[in-house]
Amino acid sequence: MTPLNKPVRRKTRITLGWGYGSDTGKPLIVTLESSSEGDMLKVRPLGTRREEVVRIEDIYHWAIRSRCQRKVLEKARAKKEVIRIKRQAAEYKRRLRAIK
Repeated sequence: MTPLNKPVRRKTRITLGWGYGSDTGKPLIVTLESSSEGDMLKVRPLGTRREEVVRIEDIYHWAIRSRCQRKVLEKARAKKEVIRIKRQAAEYKRRLRAIK
């Protein structure tokens, strides 16, 4: 694997959507760069100097947390669905008893 000794810049193929004001329709410029604080990821819209800088370790940590939170949310949704089905069954039984 090649070590990150000098900045690597790439332009994304996608463009920003309608929610980004004057940057709508612009691709992003992504830069991987090594600094004294660690390896950094810099992102900015094409033709601007406004960049967002994030440490690579922070992005990795965020990705792991997001994956775990998705699993917890899926589990909670499944549990909620089971409870909803049980309530429907109980309501159905109550209605049958009321008819008799």
